[in-house]
Amino acid sequence: MDKPIIVSVVMITYNHEDYVEEAINSILSQKCDFNFEFIISDDKSSDKTITKIESIITKHPKGNCVRLIKQDPNIGMMNNFNFVLQEAKGKYIAICEGDDYWTDNSKLQKQFEVLENRKEIVLSFHNAIILNETTKNSNTFCHYKKDIYSGKELFDQWLIPTASAFFRNVIPTTPPPFLKEGTHGDMALFLFLGEHGDFHYIDSQMSVYRINDTGVTQSAFKGLEHNSKHIKQLEDMEVFFGSKYAAQLNERISLYLLSNAQHYAVQKNKLESRKNLSLAIKRTPSLRLYKFVTIAKIIVKNYT
Repeated sequence: MDKPIIVSVVMITYNHEDYVEEAINSILSQKCDFNFEFIISDDKSSDKTITKIESIITKHPKGNCVRLIKQDPNIGMMNNFNFVLQEAKGKYIAICEGDDYWTDNSKLQKQFEVLENRKEIVLSFHNAIILNETTKNSNTFCHYKKDIYSGKELFDQWLIPTASAFFRNVIPTTPPPFLKEGTHGDMALFLFLGEHGDFHYIDSQMSVYRINDTGVTQSAFKGLEHNSKHIKQLEDMEVFFGSKYAAQLNERISLYLLSNAQHYAVQKNKLESRKNLSLAIKRTPSLRLYKFVTIAKIIVKNYT
């Protein structure tokens, strides 16, 4: 009889040919006393990502634990992320995106033991190294001051490196809408998980988070599109969480509305700029003065 799957490691890939081999090998090198599955969902990469994954599956001694899913057509990052979470069958889920990698081959075992022994913990995470692929500079992800965190603290700073997350599989078959919206799925996921327990920090660097400094500036159109997705996501969070994160969500939405006001001002669209500025003020009257001064300067510059 096959051993039950205890942990599902999930990975999404898209044009990660330069990084995916290191990412996969870091997972297959894990040493643990339980059975885990490894699900990779590729979002129709146009480079050699698929070829590299298939080569590892064929040649690696543990390649048979990898299940590769090829999306066709491309479904987008958030849809792919939610898809692979729904595919997970394990009691626990661990995340590693195709351009990140793990650096400790006992990572899964350490985090498994935390959640097995502490029922009040829903998610285990650890520190990471941020690696800039352009400059090759690296630094520590965060300097933590304690080992237990709550959902509200996620609004104060980016606390949880995505590739460090190991959590209970409490994802519903039909997830709330905000888990499928926006472009920062990990933040939404972690807030949802916060309804089921606290977050436990392991004081160790066990993964690498890559960033690529392309220097490309978003156009005003892309900025507005990006903001609209996040506003919708945050509004759906308001419905789901009720008053729990009211102040934090209000401020986040206000900042996106202020950004919209800025974009519309640059486009010399006075009506939409004023509308978004007014909505921001109504939501959070106590927004810091300097933010309004910044927007005001931009509006004056583009209206005159």
